[in-house]
Amino acid sequence: YSIKKVETSNTSLIVSPSSSSVFTIDGKFCNYYELKRITGRIERIQEILKQTEYKGKLIEETYPPKNEELVTFSSLKNLVQASEAEIVTALATLNIVEMNGYIRLLPQSIYFEHAEALFDVIIENGWR
Repeated sequence: YSIKKVETSNTSLIVSPSSSSVFTIDGKFCNYYELKRITGRIERIQEILKQTEYKGKLIEETYPPKNEELVTFSSLKNLVQASEAEIVTALATLNIVEMNGYIRLLPQSIYFEHAEALFDVIIENGWR
């Protein structure tokens, strides 16, 4: 939801209930708050996960990511202004894996590397 303070040119008075025709003014206001339902800001998910993108086993062993930089699903819910369902749906469209409880983005290049390795095995073994 988005909340916005809207000012009006009119002044509204707050009065106490009274059984007589005499009222006591308890307060006044010249604005109100408007509440709007908005869609989740899921574009931020990829931006957050890109910072700790999985780089492969060798690089990760040599230069392990700092635990404080890694993101769990729980911490992602606090970082992204979206519902849990919107976050789950967005994660399903991204190339992610969960490693040791942390959500990690897979680089696009990993698919090409694995496909190349798979084709090499097929060619070496003469499989058709």
